[in-house]
Amino acid sequence: IGGNGFDPGSARAVMISGNILFVTWGTDGAAGENGAWFSYTTLNTPELPAVPLPVPEIQPLVEPESTATVKSRASTPIPTRAVAFSGQEANIDVVSANPLMPMIISLAPVLLLFVTILAIHRWRRYGR
Repeated sequence: IGGNGFDPGSARAVMISGNILFVTWGTDGAAGENGAWFSYTTLNTPELPAVPLPVPEIQPLVEPESTATVKSRASTPIPTRAVAFSGQEANIDVVSANPLMPMIISLAPVLLLFVTILAIHRWRRYGR
């Protein structure tokens, strides 16, 4: 540790425009201030000219002209599941297509377990 708790760490230096030196560091001194610090100075060198970053040219996408073609007419596919439910016959595909059905089915064992625990509790408490 340096004097008065000065303990620099994680120092980084950057040159800006070729003649400015910018330095940052962090301190974690037990006896003084801590946090992020910086310092900069101008060097006795000429400033570099500003050069824009190279940017690739964007070529417009040329799409070939589309020509109308006659295709043979295909038959319309028939859905494998029934879309509507008629009240006369129960279709298992319609029932299983309900996204809420797995959650409803999973409630049955939970309710059965709850009723069993409640029955055992009442039998032990009032059955003696």
